[in-house]
Amino acid sequence: MIKRLLLCLMASCSFIFVANAQFGVTAGFNSSSIVNDNYDGLSGFNVGIKGEGVIGDSSVFVEGSLLLSNKGYSWTPTFSAAGRTIKCDKQSVRLYYMHIPVYLGYKFHITNGFDLAPKAGVYLAYGLWGDDGDNDPFCQYHETFQWKNFERFDMGVNVGVNVNVMRHYQVSVGYEWGQIGLSEEVANDRLRNFYANLAYLF
Repeated sequence: MIKRLLLCLMASCSFIFVANAQFGVTAGFNSSSIVNDNYDGLSGFNVGIKGEGVIGDSSVFVEGSLLLSNKGYSWTPTFSAAGRTIKCDKQSVRLYYMHIPVYLGYKFHITNGFDLAPKAGVYLAYGLWGDDGDNDPFCQYHETFQWKNFERFDMGVNVGVNVNVMRHYQVSVGYEWGQIGLSEEVANDRLRNFYANLAYLF
């Protein structure tokens, strides 16, 4: 997995060698969940740096980012005591990743200063820390990277579209499909994530 992470880092920096490379800052909103329908989604964020550039004289572009990305899921645990089923407060697992998405896309020139750019690619992520957000002493369920219940590495595929305005401003939306299960304790716990970002490219 370390080799894959390094390869993805190298790929994300490949836009340095393409024409008209631009670098900038980006931040946005995450709405993540896992495949298992017994669990609910969770809102989060992502923030970091990005770069992109076209390949030669074509409209094909390469894009890469290095982000701090917050993903996870939520659920309402229950347990039985004295013949009764007790429902605990809603809990959430918040996971913080170093997130490296890499895309290949195509820019469609719509009007002067306005481009529409669909893209697709892959991502690798490394778990930095986690928080189960549990304040209920009867329902503690510590699933964080520190407790080693979660797989630190995640990888998957992603698709999205950029709207470029006046070369420097960018709105992006997309979806990510994780391919690695988070833990052995929850079935079908591969991450899914919708994101919406704003970026400024220098």
